[in-house]
Amino acid sequence: MDVRHGDHRDLLVWQKAMRLAVDVHRATAMFPRSEFFGLTSQLRRAAISIPSSLAEGSARRTTPDFLAFVHIRYPISAIRVCHQNGQTLGTINTVAMPTTTLNGVPKRM
Repeated sequence: MDVRHGDHRDLLVWQKAMRLAVDVHRATAMFPRSEFFGLTSQLRRAAISIPSSLAEGSARRTTPDFLAFVHIRYPISAIRVCHQNGQTLGTINTVAMPTTTLNGVPKRM
């Protein structure tokens, strides 16, 4: 079944994911230099993978293919784990990671 999903930039979830990626990038800019190849890198890669997957999925032709790329639980979980680890280590003080708006996206589509 061919389906046209349109431009990924029109998806509200993609817009929220981009805001999350920018927020994570800004938050990690304040991390200690010693975390550049650790928490900083992991958080940034996980955050940017979400809008990237949504963009790639929107280019797919079938709904199952699209939904396979929309399934974004892993990167959100990775962000949460890194954030919790950073708080435990004292690297992250009170930086909020707004991932809750992206939860359950595949269920709503």
